[in-house]
Amino acid sequence: MRTPLEPGDLARIDEFTSHIERDYGRGILLNYEVATKMIATRIWNVFRRDDSFDDLAVVRFYRWTRTADLPPDMAALVDDPAVPYWMMLTGTCGMIYDWTRRYQSGKHRLIKPGPDLLAALPQAAFTQLGLETGAVLPPAFQDQVWAEADTCRVYIAPAVEHPLLPDQESFLYLCGVKGVLGFGARFPSGSAYVMLAYPRVPVSRSAASVFYHLEPFITRFLTPYDQRPVLWSKLL
Repeated sequence: MRTPLEPGDLARIDEFTSHIERDYGRGILLNYEVATKMIATRIWNVFRRDDSFDDLAVVRFYRWTRTADLPPDMAALVDDPAVPYWMMLTGTCGMIYDWTRRYQSGKHRLIKPGPDLLAALPQAAFTQLGLETGAVLPPAFQDQVWAEADTCRVYIAPAVEHPLLPDQESFLYLCGVKGVLGFGARFPSGSAYVMLAYPRVPVSRSAASVFYHLEPFITRFLTPYDQRPVLWSKLL
């Protein structure tokens, strides 16, 4: 059985930030989608303690996006043009090949906000960021998805049978997901992002606190890209 992740296991976070800064300096990250894909991949690797086991099942970035700003292939999925905002998957990396390409994601590609938070953890996080998602997070879950100033944090454990996590049989049980870590923040434009990571080993709250240190860096890094036109590529 794999041992739980503790703060020392996330010592490579400094390596993570240096890699991103290096790539940025070389001009590799050209738009928001490429940036979130690159960061999702780096996060997935930070948690991978050795080559024999994937400590994370998947890492996903969602963006709170106006309907008018959706790229053509996402706009084609809209079933209600009257909905002003959608939760769009922009970057993903995971243990299964299909989870490394956002265009291959099914129902996670574009999520419509609605009154039922129990079907969408990303919406719970966006709600805690103060966005008008049309739902209210029940008090019972506010110590698992909570606001901190202009940011939010997510810590759910265990994952099994948790009401905020659908796909129990097809995802959580199948991949051995133990919980969820995440954070998010708002951009000056009014948009926002949420990052969710699904560990396959227990993660202590002290280790999660170390992980949350990435949020200010990622928020500051993504902010300039948020102002650029949304692009879409099947390479991502």
